[in-house]
Amino acid sequence: MPPGGKPNGRTAARSLEGPLTFAPRPPADIVVSYSRHDRAIAEPLVAYLRAQGFNVWWDRELYSGEDLHDAIVAALDAAKAVVVIWSDAAVASMWVRDEARRAARKNKLITAHVPSFDLDKIPLGFGERRCDNVEDRDQIVRALAWFGVLPQAQQAEAALGT
Repeated sequence: MPPGGKPNGRTAARSLEGPLTFAPRPPADIVVSYSRHDRAIAEPLVAYLRAQGFNVWWDRELYSGEDLHDAIVAALDAAKAVVVIWSDAAVASMWVRDEARRAARKNKLITAHVPSFDLDKIPLGFGERRCDNVEDRDQIVRALAWFGVLPQAQQAEAALGT
């Protein structure tokens, strides 16, 4: 643990009677859902969105010992948009399909795909949605704007009315 007892900005505490707990992290505007097999594709998207000023969460933010299910559900529910990256591995992943279903039910799903992915393999219930190549960053940013998700600086300006 880094000095000051704050792993990545979250304070950890352990009572003598209970498990290790973390202070809740601020909710992110965007969640990126992907198969772990596609981490090398998801990571540049996350980095790009962050460089543009977006508040992004992905499962690499989880801490050792943190409840995977609860953290993902909390992030999905708090997000304004969920970007699902379809690939052969993502289609086969119950986690990715469940995350996509949850986002679709809450009308916050944006779909993208890895390069050379056969769009006919998108799971049932998601095939009628526009699905852009994950490398088309401009289109993903436009989709985020359509959902009302703006970079943090633009959100602050809008809040101030400038």
